[in-house]
Amino acid sequence: AARSALIAAGARIAAPCTGETPCPVAPPDWCHFSARLPRLRAHKAAKGADVPFEDERYAYLVAARPGIAVTPAAARILRPPRADKAGTTFALCTHGGAVSRTVPSRDREAHRLTRRLGWGDAFHILSPEPP
Repeated sequence: AARSALIAAGARIAAPCTGETPCPVAPPDWCHFSARLPRLRAHKAAKGADVPFEDERYAYLVAARPGIAVTPAAARILRPPRADKAGTTFALCTHGGAVSRTVPSRDREAHRLTRRLGWGDAFHILSPEPP
């Protein structure tokens, strides 16, 4: 709702969205990323938790005033990438909607550029999927 209101007011969306097109993420999913945070002893006791960490979810929106030049990312990673021997598969939000791209391990240059990318990062390699 905040995103729609900002766009209606003339703001340019810079991140995490790839532009002002309608959001391709359908409920109950939502655009966010997760960060693992350590739990203090008192926090573990208060929550009755056994594990020494907690995964917190965050959402954000970066908007620029009208007239300010914005170059949003070509794509943004929607979920943690899935890696296997053949390559790494990324769920992406793009100008055209949600897509999936696989970067094969044998493509050394593309693999080098993407191996450290994670959930929420900008993704700049948008070559078409192989047939």
